[in-house]
Amino acid sequence: MSNELQVPEYLKGVQGGTNNDLNAAIASSISVPRLSLRGKVFRFVENGEEVKKVQGSVDVIILGVEPEAGRMIKTYYEKGYQPGNSDPPDCASHDGLRPSPWVNKPQSDLCQSCKWNQFGSATSPNGKPTKKCRDAKQLWVLRTDDPQGMDGVQYGLNVSVSSLKAFSEFGRKLQGHNLQFSMVIAKLTFADSEFPQLEFEVAGFVPEANIAKTMQLSQERPWKAVATSLALAAPADSHSTPTMVLPGQTIPPHVQAAQAAVASKPIQGEVLDAVATPVDDLLKKW
Repeated sequence: MSNELQVPEYLKGVQGGTNNDLNAAIASSISVPRLSLRGKVFRFVENGEEVKKVQGSVDVIILGVEPEAGRMIKTYYEKGYQPGNSDPPDCASHDGLRPSPWVNKPQSDLCQSCKWNQFGSATSPNGKPTKKCRDAKQLWVLRTDDPQGMDGVQYGLNVSVSSLKAFSEFGRKLQGHNLQFSMVIAKLTFADSEFPQLEFEVAGFVPEANIAKTMQLSQERPWKAVATSLALAAPADSHSTPTMVLPGQTIPPHVQAAQAAVASKPIQGEVLDAVATPVDDLLKKW
């Protein structure tokens, strides 16, 4: 079908602007690359199709964490989320402040005042009060085995409430060694639990030939151009000496050089402390 349209003269003066109905229609056919955890299997999905499936554990490079400090992405399903459901949520927010532009059924003008964003609007699997609107952090990751290397696909991965404590601890470990997410290879595994729950550990360091690229991607955040329709600042005294090492690992010289380069100017969204407060508050109620 041709995209060429002859627009009448009387419409040319009123073209443009924002239209939520058009945004919803466009978003319905856009599939952001994602890393799914369905069935406790790591599934890399592109254009709605599963391109790679990994059992047990997977190594990735975490390029970014969103949204910014103190906020969570939010997803609401009117009839509740059903495992394996690929339909978009009825309402969602990519910044935790207000519904995203593509949402067709916004439940409130602001997330803070939405009734589904209040504890007690739903019940968790273990019988405790929780929220019908789900909270999560969204990570953007690269596969370490992507054929395109550092120019490969950037996948979105939602880290739900049940995995946030482990992720926060992982972040604090890196922060304690003055490391950014984009400097290390993260190994993701599943905890021994009924539902998919992630654990994080350092599998190694980004090779010298790639570290400049991963840090650049982390700073420029190119996925924002396609993922809007779908952070963490270190304390001033949090920097440790670059010679510290992780248990059983020696930080290689090229990573030490990268640490020194960002020691006085942390990359936005990459350092790892501000997640603690919302995570701890959520877990007390989970």
